[in-house]
Amino acid sequence: MDSKHANGKETGFREKLAYGLVSMGSEFSASFSSYFLILFYTDVFLLPVGAVAVLMFTYRVIDATDDVLFAYFMNRKHYKRGKYLPYYLWLSLPFALFSALMYYTPDISDAWKFVYAFATLLAWEMADTILGTATKALLPFISRDKRERTQLNSVGIVFAVGAFLIVSSSGMNLVALLGGGDQQRGFFMTMLLFGLLSVPMSLAGYFGIKERHLTQKKKIPPRQILHCVLQNRRMLLFLGVYLFYWAGNSFKNQMTIYYVSYNMGRPDAVSSMLLAGVLASFAVQPFIPWIAKHMASGQSMSIGIWGSAASAAAMLCAGQSMPLLIAGNVLFGLFSAVPANLAFTVVADFVDETLARHDANLSDIFYTTLSVSGKIGMAVASGLCPLVFGWTGYRPEAAAQGAVALLGIKGLFLGGTALMLAISGALMLRFWRTERR
Repeated sequence: MDSKHANGKETGFREKLAYGLVSMGSEFSASFSSYFLILFYTDVFLLPVGAVAVLMFTYRVIDATDDVLFAYFMNRKHYKRGKYLPYYLWLSLPFALFSALMYYTPDISDAWKFVYAFATLLAWEMADTILGTATKALLPFISRDKRERTQLNSVGIVFAVGAFLIVSSSGMNLVALLGGGDQQRGFFMTMLLFGLLSVPMSLAGYFGIKERHLTQKKKIPPRQILHCVLQNRRMLLFLGVYLFYWAGNSFKNQMTIYYVSYNMGRPDAVSSMLLAGVLASFAVQPFIPWIAKHMASGQSMSIGIWGSAASAAAMLCAGQSMPLLIAGNVLFGLFSAVPANLAFTVVADFVDETLARHDANLSDIFYTTLSVSGKIGMAVASGLCPLVFGWTGYRPEAAAQGAVALLGIKGLFLGGTALMLAISGALMLRFWRTERR
């Protein structure tokens, strides 16, 4: 039996800190990419918008597909140090390297640029997928106590949001500072810096976290895995919730810089807009364990998703008022933080149920399946945004855009976000009803 700390808990401060650091490490490049990758490809790397649409959609589809393959591989492997921890050691340096190379601009033709962008993006995605799967799948095996799990997950989210906070407040400033007027150099040097910061954080996870309770080490046949996933109707419903939730968030994240720069005419306010939302999300994180204690997870997530949808819709009324737009973004950050956090603890309950009923550890499979659903949602948003740019006549690097392009940006930023979140909220209400039975 695993020893407990003096306070009766299995995890202490150092282990929670290590879990937070490893969650933060990969989020530097992930958050930078969620905000600026399409901008980098269209306005700095100078790929045609059609090529960017193909690149982003294809990468997301592959991202979703290889999630399943990696999870199946991880499920069948067990190392002396554990099932998940060794990946922090093996991938710490490659992940940092791929993060930087993704933002390097070689002096080659457009065709070879596309090949280079695809190869580097895919290499980064694979390393990010494995590290992310390991971090999520670890949660049920660090502690069996649901309150500790919620606390651990909240710590991980707080540190991850901290990475978003750093990137949103300093990302483009670092590009300008490190590039010295050369955006191509600035993007590369900024991501090289963030990549190097992630290395000691991954190593902190490897040396600071302990896997517990993982007694089941048998190899599970693919048929049993499919049976456990496909027969769990509540799990399938929850996957739909997550898909539309991240489609909505992806529209908003990718379009923020375009909407503020062109529709509002305030490129100087991009950092303030991003920072306000991330700070709001950061501020609510310490209260989520209390929310989870006093409200059902389905109820809490329903309120968070519908509140996010309402906030996006309300931003349509901001007009040209930057303070009103930022206020709406603050509300969005407050509400959207709740479902993003609690989703992982809900899946931990599914893991427990499967262990009890089938003696099968499908933690990596379940968390990866959740990740796949979110990435499919992101794929739709990531592929649609550049396509709409092409249809509406968006002009890269232009000081101003035409009326049709501005309408397209507004529709994606607010309309797409609100619609996707409304669908997610409707599915979440149904999930909540099944939770109450």
